[in-house]
Amino acid sequence: MGLFSAVKNAVDKLGGSSTVRLASPDPHAVEVSFDHLSVHTASGLIILVTSPAGAQVLSEVARSGESAQLRGPQTTVHLSPTTKEQRPVHDPKKGWAIPLSLAERETLSQLNAEPGDYEISESLAVSVEPTPEES
Repeated sequence: MGLFSAVKNAVDKLGGSSTVRLASPDPHAVEVSFDHLSVHTASGLIILVTSPAGAQVLSEVARSGESAQLRGPQTTVHLSPTTKEQRPVHDPKKGWAIPLSLAERETLSQLNAEPGDYEISESLAVSVEPTPEES
């Protein structure tokens, strides 16, 4: 049993089904490689940092409505569509498991690939950084 599953099971036992569940990676998710991908947090906000090409891929992933495993040089992010409220989880070995609500998927699907900071929801943002060729 992995860390995500163990934590999820412990939370379910403690709080029952009325509690907010923890997100977990989809083992059948499509794997996508990113040239630039990192994750930062700030006051409860998860910030995905990527390149303009990465922003286009994020937008396509959101439009697809499918789970995706995003692999960057230093980190992995598991994005999973959900209809229930779930909390994001960070595992130092497996990376981030981030649930995407319908509203977040709709906003992310419209993500601009131009460098800048974009708020997706109260808990998720994307920072698009220029590639060295563009700066």
